[in-house]
Amino acid sequence: MGQLGLDRFSYCLSSNPESASPILFGSTAQMTGGGRIRSTPLLHHYVDYSGNLLGISVNGTRLPIPNGTFALDPTPGAGGFSVEPSAPAPLLVGPAYTVVVEAFKARMSENYKVVNGSGDLLCFMFDASKDVVVAAVPAMTMHFDGMDMELPWKNYFAFGKLKQSGDDVLCLMIGRSTATSVIGSIMQMDFHVLYDLKNSLLFVQPADCSNV
Repeated sequence: MGQLGLDRFSYCLSSNPESASPILFGSTAQMTGGGRIRSTPLLHHYVDYSGNLLGISVNGTRLPIPNGTFALDPTPGAGGFSVEPSAPAPLLVGPAYTVVVEAFKARMSENYKVVNGSGDLLCFMFDASKDVVVAAVPAMTMHFDGMDMELPWKNYFAFGKLKQSGDDVLCLMIGRSTATSVIGSIMQMDFHVLYDLKNSLLFVQPADCSNV
């Protein structure tokens, strides 16, 4: 964006396929209305923009992810927590991925059978005609430097069906990465995200994208 002479841009990715997902540039990129505005330092790492993620909580409990798991690596394309709207699914590097998956498994397996979904996604089987499964989804919070990002359940879980049996499942939409952790477009849905390149800040605000 700097090559275009722009020092700020923003977007809002709507979870509603019939609603617009606007992209704003320059002076039109402003946070207005909506929910509380939060910010964290924006880190430029080669071709990526990253946030300084310090930890993750599930149902209000800070998970035992080793310190430095999300630290930037001077090697191109390695380390950090990339804020990437063009990558759909969020990715976590090995140590964090394992801890997060085990946390959700422990909290949901008491009521729902654990199964492996497509690509070894963690899924839970339920009866769509009886279960109000959404109420059982544990809350997830991303702790950035100076900012907590509380996620709606649909930003990290999705309904589906098992390929062979056709059974209804709810799957954790987080994949494993071997190099860089990524907050993809799914996890950013219904947030207005603004990149202030001049001041090296990332702003995040819960929003109805149709009103941005």
